[in-house]
Amino acid sequence: MIRPVALPVSIRPLPGETVVGYVGRLAPANGLTFRDLRLHIRDLGKLPETNPDVEKVPGLVEALGGLAAGHFAKHAMKHYMFVRCSHYGWSPGRCRRCSQPQTPRTECLRCSAGTPTTTRRRGAGVCLHHRRWHISGRDVDVARYSEFGRAERWMSGKLWFHGIALHTGELQLAVRLLLAALRDSPDAAERAQLRADEFGVSLEGAYEDALLCVYPEAVALTGILIDPEYLRYLLSPRYKSRDQVEIMQAAVAGVLGGTGGRHLREISRLVVERSQNAVMAAYGAKKAYGVKTISCGLDKALLASARSNRACLLRHLDTVRMPSSWDAPPSWGAPRNSILNRARLLPDDLDFPLPAPSRDSSGSADVDGEARSDYRVMPEHDTDGAGARPRHDEPFADKRELVLTLGERA
Repeated sequence: MIRPVALPVSIRPLPGETVVGYVGRLAPANGLTFRDLRLHIRDLGKLPETNPDVEKVPGLVEALGGLAAGHFAKHAMKHYMFVRCSHYGWSPGRCRRCSQPQTPRTECLRCSAGTPTTTRRRGAGVCLHHRRWHISGRDVDVARYSEFGRAERWMSGKLWFHGIALHTGELQLAVRLLLAALRDSPDAAERAQLRADEFGVSLEGAYEDALLCVYPEAVALTGILIDPEYLRYLLSPRYKSRDQVEIMQAAVAGVLGGTGGRHLREISRLVVERSQNAVMAAYGAKKAYGVKTISCGLDKALLASARSNRACLLRHLDTVRMPSSWDAPPSWGAPRNSILNRARLLPDDLDFPLPAPSRDSSGSADVDGEARSDYRVMPEHDTDGAGARPRHDEPFADKRELVLTLGERA
């Protein structure tokens, strides 16, 4: 293919900028509309006439923008996420074959000179240079909140090396726990509401709005929840459920500077119960579908069970103490390495109504009683996320969906 002539005005790409985002900034810099430049790229690259995807022809965009050949591919690898794959022994690593980029998100408008664009750069929602929150096209000044800058450094540092990003599920879980705690903690709720009023968002609105209001606390709580020592106790079926729920409540209350209550206790119990079911499923994994008695390695089994059961905490667990009487035979076959290596990370199923907490005669919520969480039958998902497909060899927890939410407003 003949390299096209560069446009008169060239602009410098932002770190981790997507190809389509760069085209969106290159067009107005040269007096063109995005549509006109995309149609020009479509004709040069012989793309389909309907919905041409400029991401498929980065070489043409590099030529039009006067960039060095291979610029986007070279710089994209710097921002690829750490993943757990077979090439690194199921430990976090930046594998050239399996690492994935973040989902695109809007960039800081001051960094892009006022022209909207999208990036996949390392980090989350705060521009450390301009102290602005820029998720979902917002442009919110957070300069007076130093904790936002510290949280962003954690997201692009420690948590990044654990494969955690905005879309992987850990932050969603932390936000849901914090929102549940706010229901029963007036002082902490007032502080969060003051942020919401200043930023012009609602705590009860979309997830991105709630994340903006509790972002520093959500990042801090995520750092606690993924600690291996903490998880070994929290997710072990060997210990009492009431004690495990209490330490999760204590972690949330300590980060929030408030107290937990009925709503936090109920959702903590459901999260612990769901994750323990996934742990027990992992200990019952076979090496492969066609194998009858050979157990799967624990590191791979935990990752496979985390994926099948939508329990993101298992991705950060290396081992767990099981009851001394535990001797379950292998019952389901773990997916092939190639499937797990390319599997998309999905958040937990936390966007469904929570059943009203059960109550005993004294009026207190039942934590360890007979009442358990409600389930409903759900379609079974293929492990690689490509679509729905029956898999009768996967664990029981994969065939039912835990119903979680914040409950009725007190």
